[in-house]
Amino acid sequence: LRDQSYLIREEARNKVVSLVTHWSPEDQGELLRDQDLVKLLKNGSNFVRGEMAELLAELRAKEYAKDIAVLLKDSDAGARSSAASALGELGAAEYAKDIAELLKKEETVEVRHTAAAALGSFKTPTEYTTQVLKDESSSIRLFGVYDLARLGKEHAKDIVVLLKDTDAEVRIAAIEALVKLQAKEYATEI
Repeated sequence: LRDQSYLIREEARNKVVSLVTHWSPEDQGELLRDQDLVKLLKNGSNFVRGEMAELLAELRAKEYAKDIAVLLKDSDAGARSSAASALGELGAAEYAKDIAELLKKEETVEVRHTAAAALGSFKTPTEYTTQVLKDESSSIRLFGVYDLARLGKEHAKDIVVLLKDTDAEVRIAAIEALVKLQAKEYATEI
């Protein structure tokens, strides 16, 4: 996991995940403590920091969400992206505000997309979930449409606003989402 080669680190991570997925949560926690994997979140290599955030998410190690959240302010875009993704995968909605702040301030498109996807991945919407619908980037607004549609019909009222979006793809996605949600009350707007 500390090797300089990305391919070796990736293979090692995959093997660790496949090995421990059959272990009990107690044994998984013991591995994390014994191997000091969490310490790798502070490694000098941006690749290692990001990969460790992803590994902890794959291991469902939500107890380390606080450690992962620190990477949202990392100097490296890849580490920030991995942290947002990991927090979303862990369902760590308590960090929604931090992820929303990353989305708002981030300049790197990939990181913004990952942050938007993370906000939409929480099982229940947060006050920040609809923030993506007002984003300047049409691709971020698209994430918002899909995520709100996935969360259910009660969000049709938020989606219907995007029928007047400046971007045609966003408008089409809003129509498709409203149809999928069977939001008949908005038929005249469509």
